Amino acid sequence: MIDGMSAQQAHELVGQYALESREYTQWLLDEVGMDAESFAREPFDLLLRLESYVEEFPPEGLDLTEIVKGVDEDDPWFWLRTAFSACFAEILVGRHGGRWEVEQDTDDPSDWAIVVTVAGLDGRVRSVDPLTVLPQYFDSENTDVYRAMVRSLDEAGVTPWHDPGHPDRPDSSGRPLTPVQQWIVGTCAPLAAMNGYRHDRLGASREETLMDRLTALELLFGAWGSFRPSDVRAQIDSLISHGHRADFDQSGVLAAALGERERAEYVRLLRQARRAGAAQELTDALVDVLARLITLRFGAAAQWLLPLLVLTLTGEDVPAPEPAKAELERYLHQVLLEPGFADAEARRLTLYADPSFQANHGRHMIWDFGRAVMLFRWAHMVGWFTEQECWDPLLRVAREIQRHYVSWQDMAACYLQARLLWGGGGTESQARYEQIVRDLATDRDSPWNRVPWNLDLHQDW
Repeated sequence: MIDGMSAQQAHELVGQYALESREYTQWLLDEVGMDAESFAREPFDLLLRLESYVEEFPPEGLDLTEIVKGVDEDDPWFWLRTAFSACFAEILVGRHGGRWEVEQDTDDPSDWAIVVTVAGLDGRVRSVDPLTVLPQYFDSENTDVYRAMVRSLDEAGVTPWHDPGHPDRPDSSGRPLTPVQQWIVGTCAPLAAMNGYRHDRLGASREETLMDRLTALELLFGAWGSFRPSDVRAQIDSLISHGHRADFDQSGVLAAALGERERAEYVRLLRQARRAGAAQELTDALVDVLARLITLRFGAAAQWLLPLLVLTLTGEDVPAPEPAKAELERYLHQVLLEPGFADAEARRLTLYADPSFQANHGRHMIWDFGRAVMLFRWAHMVGWFTEQECWDPLLRVAREIQRHYVSWQDMAACYLQARLLWGGGGTESQARYEQIVRDLATDRDSPWNRVPWNLDLHQDW
């Protein structure tokens, strides 16, 4: 808000605000290592980099001289909020046709605000002050960049559900789910319950429509890195075709094949390779470590992978069948670049020492398929998928799930085990999941009790 200024003076500042917004945005892009062209093309990709940047903020040697222009403020979080707010403004201008304008205060005609006016997807023009809107959701105590951006976009009216043609309209349809649809929704019931979603619908609830949508988009943005419908489809395809179960299965094979001494060696070498990967230096010693890891992990198949190792590490063309090449590249990426892989693998090997895990080896696909079902639901809630785009492929997913298990309880047991294999321990959230499963098993309104496991899965809608 600008106090005691004439309309002409206020209008003269509009160009300055627009210029400074671009300058603040460029400063933040430089800080996170993103170029302006990439931001203009896919602005939400900034959030992935910003999330990591914020974790270590303020970085050592932070230089604020480029953006501090006579303002008596030395709090680096103030400037980060300002720059992030500028990025939000640039998204409104660049992607939604927003314009920097002067707006008079209705209560005090001598006060003026410089805002971005933007037409929401519902056609209503809103006046948005980026420096007021985004900082509501982002500061040193609230560092979730995805939540801050989603909430700010919603206030500007540009989140997908503001479109009158939004496919999920909880208030306009009283049609209950069919038995087969209830069965389908039941496959993601633990994950849905953990995040506060109901089990009697595909989309958002009537009671908490906005909150369901906001949370769904925040999860798609933050947990899944999905900023557009095509991203969600790619995630679903990945879960259905591969997911985490391949790692679980390989760990199970490894646990059965290795003796105690070899398991200890394998974990030690994983951690050694990770430290070398962080240093980004390829040495003969590292190649030897990786060769031993491949021998331990892949057994007899290592004879086909070892000749490809150096070529893969140096980025040369690898003359090998695509599946073998892809498997080796994926494993090397995990070992060298994923910070938590060594610890996660060690925990999986320990868990597979339990006979109950060995008994279910190869039966943890529900972890991937259940999350795929939830991704369909979230994409529908936010407005990216229509009902038909969800139910038809979901029916195929459901049939595959039904084929792998004998009951809801069997499916749930494998889901809980898979979550332990993924997360690696008996955490507080694991205890919550176990309670949710118990509740679903006893609640008469749960889809697990409303429809039988062996229901004939056909299109009944």
